Amino acid sequence: MLNESCLDDVLGFFDDLDAVLKSIATGFSATNWKNTEVGYEGIFELAGFEKEDVSVKYFEDDDLLTIEAKVKEDDILTKLNKKDFSYKCKFEEKLEDILVNLKNGILIISIQTKPKKVKTINIS
Repeated sequence: MLNESCLDDVLGFFDDLDAVLKSIATGFSATNWKNTEVGYEGIFELAGFEKEDVSVKYFEDDDLLTIEAKVKEDDILTKLNKKDFSYKCKFEEKLEDILVNLKNGILIISIQTKPKKVKTINIS
């Protein structure tokens, strides 16, 4: 006979599994942003996507970066293994230079931000 604590552990496992399966089904991708000396670097896992499947856009007026990866295959097995991916990130500062590289399913975005201007004020 299972005690109540053991039963909760078993049922909790299936709750966690359900959450994982839902995140995969909605196009979840492992994402990591870090600060660099000159701006930011973003790393996205986009396994199975080619350069032609991925779009990265920067909307300068809104300081908004968007990333989309679309499944273009009509094969049902491909659609079961790959899901569309969409990501938006709003920045507080203007971006000066953006370099994007996709290799072996890893998308790396290196962003250089515009240096903030510092004005020295004379004291009278």
